[in-house]
Amino acid sequence: MAPFTNRIRGGRFSFRGRDVTFTMNRPSAHMACHGLARERSWTLAHQDARTAVLRCIIEEPDYPWRFLIVQHISLTDNGFSIDLSIENRGEEPLPFGIGLHPWFPRDSDTEIALTVEGTYALDGLGLPVACLQPLPIGLSATAIHPSAIGQFDRLLAGWAPRSASIIWPSRGMGACISAEGHFRHAHLFVPRDRPVFCLEPVSHAPDVVNRPELGNDVAMTPLAPGETMSGVMGLAAFDLDITYRDRAASTRLSADPTCPAMIYSAGTGAIR
Repeated sequence: MAPFTNRIRGGRFSFRGRDVTFTMNRPSAHMACHGLARERSWTLAHQDARTAVLRCIIEEPDYPWRFLIVQHISLTDNGFSIDLSIENRGEEPLPFGIGLHPWFPRDSDTEIALTVEGTYALDGLGLPVACLQPLPIGLSATAIHPSAIGQFDRLLAGWAPRSASIIWPSRGMGACISAEGHFRHAHLFVPRDRPVFCLEPVSHAPDVVNRPELGNDVAMTPLAPGETMSGVMGLAAFDLDITYRDRAASTRLSADPTCPAMIYSAGTGAIR
């Protein structure tokens, strides 16, 4: 997602005394969503047995952002990483944002473990309003069950450490997702009508460019011409064939030692 993530209401905002407008790709909802990078062609710049580099240049007359975006995709022994960077190729500074949007299967027993400061209440358009609140009743910051919370589409702010465990007990497997750089927050999307969910590493909150009251920590990043920003997401898979009895054992599930510990008992299907 680039040059912004999630939504900008009305395809407009003000930046340093200048009104910026652009065409919305979801006009029926009166929203611009996820930027243009995912809707344009990418060029394969490099490929070998374990890596690929993809590039996309967007310089369109009616679009305020002009940028180069690059994905470095690398295979690991048990997963992969994506290093996403964006460079302002315009003639003026503008706020930028980036994110990734991985989809995961949602079973009745799927569980997510991560640590966040909280989330935001939503207005009638489903956009965040200040101030930061604890997670809604029925959710735990360390044990989220996507199938039990219904429709959910919110930023999880203050993601620290920037890693999360996802487990699928009935599938006997799990995954650790980790983030670095400008991927400071996680956005959780659980649609009502599909057995999937998204846990998205992102740099900023939805429509924050029109909502400065949300705070600088979740703001977009101003980039001058030639400046860049970047983020890295890692995803590593593990199996659940062993009963893990202590934190030290559970952290060895993934190549990322900061992945939140989850002690899984394969015999009972319980998370303790």
